[in-house]
Amino acid sequence: MPKPSKPLSEWARTLPEARLQLTFACPVAWDAMQPVGEGVRHCGTCARAVFELRGRAAAEVQALVTAHGGELCGQAWVREDGRLVFGECEAPRRLLRGRIRPRD
Repeated sequence: MPKPSKPLSEWARTLPEARLQLTFACPVAWDAMQPVGEGVRHCGTCARAVFELRGRAAAEVQALVTAHGGELCGQAWVREDGRLVFGECEAPRRLLRGRIRPRD
């Protein structure tokens, strides 16, 4: 798994509010992936690292995406309107895994 070039806290301080989207919904179950670290699993289907993003702040997720070249695979809550949920959110949501990148 690639290492970020600088600490995530440093990325987070320099970024505006996260503007992220899920661009690919992954059909592979989280439990079917091999754990490789705290909050990270390896998908044997696509050979990518998949990050647990539930409960993380928007700036932290944006920093993680930026530190990994502009996109990463992750598991996150998604609202009915398709927007990712950061931290606590009372809006109806569903758990999805997939590729996450900045919104256009």
